[in-house]
Amino acid sequence: MIGEVAKGTSLPVALRRFHDASNGRLEIMALLYDLDGALEAGQAGLARFTAISLIEASVALWLRERGITVPSFASISLTSARARVALSLLAGVNDDLAQQVSALYRAALPPGMAAVRAFCQVAIALVGELTGYADVSPASVVSGWADLAQAVRALCDRMGVPLNDFYWAPPGAQTWYGDALEFAAGQESLGEADRR
Repeated sequence: MIGEVAKGTSLPVALRRFHDASNGRLEIMALLYDLDGALEAGQAGLARFTAISLIEASVALWLRERGITVPSFASISLTSARARVALSLLAGVNDDLAQQVSALYRAALPPGMAAVRAFCQVAIALVGELTGYADVSPASVVSGWADLAQAVRALCDRMGVPLNDFYWAPPGAQTWYGDALEFAAGQESLGEADRR
């Protein structure tokens, strides 16, 4: 996706795509932390719901990174609508991947926390396939989001688009990017707290 600008995509279109992908990766990052918390707390229903939400967000990101527009749904009650739309778009591009996603969507809530953890691991593996993260861990998703956010900021700078800087740091601190990568480096893999 970063190479889109070099391939003749106009800067405004590339900026929109980078921004959408950055927001998608931010959503995936937040959901991964939610999943980790649900698993750690032993909340089976919440863990399954979050795993499905992670898949849904990953499908939307996969499509957007390939230039396929996925409508946004602002309300949480409309997430199933986004899932249905994204799944039908995915089936039109990659039916095998759509079948994998559909199978997980249709799976019944596994009985017992061990089965829920196993379901979540299958979901996380699919998220890795959809997002390109070799290791779906808090560290990889934070750094993946930060890299894309850095690309968005660079494009904004290149286009002269003013940034509403969201990051405040005390004197002597690193940049937001450096801080994000430092934070990512200190993160445990999912389930590490369970093994302690």
